[in-house]
Amino acid sequence: EEIFGMINKELKAINKAGLLPAGAVITGGGANLPQIVDLAKNSLGLPAQIGFPINLGGMMNKVDDPSFSTVIGLIIWNGVEGINSQKGSKGVLGEISNTTEETVKKMKKWVEKFLP
Repeated sequence: EEIFGMINKELKAINKAGLLPAGAVITGGGANLPQIVDLAKNSLGLPAQIGFPINLGGMMNKVDDPSFSTVIGLIIWNGVEGINSQKGSKGVLGEISNTTEETVKKMKKWVEKFLP
């Protein structure tokens, strides 16, 4: 409840409180808390849903949990930032290829290092 209060305070500061049509997406371990979606809806006055990792092919059985959504998003973002970096940074996945399929394969291989 405290976190949603802080989020709402920030939304008010930028005049967006209750004005995000897509609503809020809850990720991370906290997304597994009971009734978290209802709490988010009531606290923020916005639609809310839990975010799950998507489009990971054969890895879904290992990471089909909102706890992994944040880290997978950060991995993807880091890879994209590596491509866009003017310094030529390659990100944590190395050089990202031009095809989505090859990029996803590299991501899978990298994430599998951290799975039991």
